Amino acid sequence: MADPATPTLTVALAHPVQETFDYEVPDRFAPSARIGCRVLVPFRNRTVTGYILETDLKPRREGLKPILEVLDPEPLFHEGLVRFFRWMADYYLYPIGRLIQSALPGGLNVSTYQTARLTPKGLGAADLISRDSVDGMALAWIQANPGKKVPAPFRRFIPSL
Repeated sequence: MADPATPTLTVALAHPVQETFDYEVPDRFAPSARIGCRVLVPFRNRTVTGYILETDLKPRREGLKPILEVLDPEPLFHEGLVRFFRWMADYYLYPIGRLIQSALPGGLNVSTYQTARLTPKGLGAADLISRDSVDGMALAWIQANPGKKVPAPFRRFIPSL
């Protein structure tokens, strides 16, 4: 018996990569995963934004990752533009996801990041903890850089950040 077909998306990542990638569509996202919508997808060790270029039913493939979320209730661009975007990306040798990202209004491409500030209680704790420990280094960095983007090494060790 052949493997059943599964809804699959071809996604262009808003990331500096030339190729597109296939992702599986979980049932809960099937109605809203349409060409022209943004999606959150796993890529290497992070979550990135991508743009749906194609939807299709393909045989189930081992290791195909599912999309994590559909970000838009309506498509941001018409499916007729996909061919044009592909042509532009090929002609200018530019990643198609970045090309689409630059073609869309700027307010859609807002990125978020985590910041931190020490409370008075945290300032007291910073004085008690050894600056050589991971916690001490994190608190010292936060104290010296209030409200700035927390660097990745601290986020890895401190689950609440």
